[in-house]
Amino acid sequence: MAFAKTPGDGAVGGIKDEHTKEHFATRFPTSSARIQAVLLDPWSELGAASDVLLTSFSGGRIGLLDIPCGACASSISLLATLAALRESGVVPRQPLYVWILSADISDLARSYASILMDKVRDSLEKQGIHVHQRFESWDVQDSLSNTALIDAWIRWIDDCDERFVLVTNFSDFLGDDTRFKRAEERLGEVFRWASMRQAKVLWVEPQTTKASRFLDKLISWFQNKVPRLIRKDISTHADGALQTKVNYMHPITKLGTTRVRSSVIRLEVGEN
Repeated sequence: MAFAKTPGDGAVGGIKDEHTKEHFATRFPTSSARIQAVLLDPWSELGAASDVLLTSFSGGRIGLLDIPCGACASSISLLATLAALRESGVVPRQPLYVWILSADISDLARSYASILMDKVRDSLEKQGIHVHQRFESWDVQDSLSNTALIDAWIRWIDDCDERFVLVTNFSDFLGDDTRFKRAEERLGEVFRWASMRQAKVLWVEPQTTKASRFLDKLISWFQNKVPRLIRKDISTHADGALQTKVNYMHPITKLGTTRVRSSVIRLEVGEN
């Protein structure tokens, strides 16, 4: 199978193995760079989103729901970047225990994620980051699958001090109105439960036209369907998702620097 070689090109992933393979081969570095841009926020364009990540993952016991996880580009990149910051002395190296529930519809993507996490586990532990990871098959359009996900997360993070939901790169799927309508009830269940457990939510998407339209719709959806979760970046950017763009060195191609664009919505339980 021939894969696209331009960074950012490729399939959007999904249940078919061929799409998962192409997405992994062409988009994994971009997905990794996107969450790094949010964590580091070099141009100070994302409000307190970076601070929330740094604070939440500074130490202690945190339960992370990573949906849809794919090959875990976002969660692995987040933890690897934190480890690099610790190693450089930028942030303190306090003991951090992370219970990750990684959920995706693709069996192959979850197997990639498991292999990758095993490869970085030792380097994370050298910086005091200890990861316990569980994988779940999750179809956001299926009620039973969604209930199983919530039940698994409740059990998995029972002993954690803080909860966090990281949603990344979902607009390619949910940006379709028909799919969103079929998934809407299940999404509501996930986030209503997350709100009852005081979970912080970070939703990260690329800056495509489709993603921008979806995020505008999503902001209104949260206000109407999960009012306990309040968008916390309204005071700095009331009209839409926060955005930033940075250049990064692509690890595979020889094209030099490549630009990655991130759009972010941050939500927490509380008042405006």
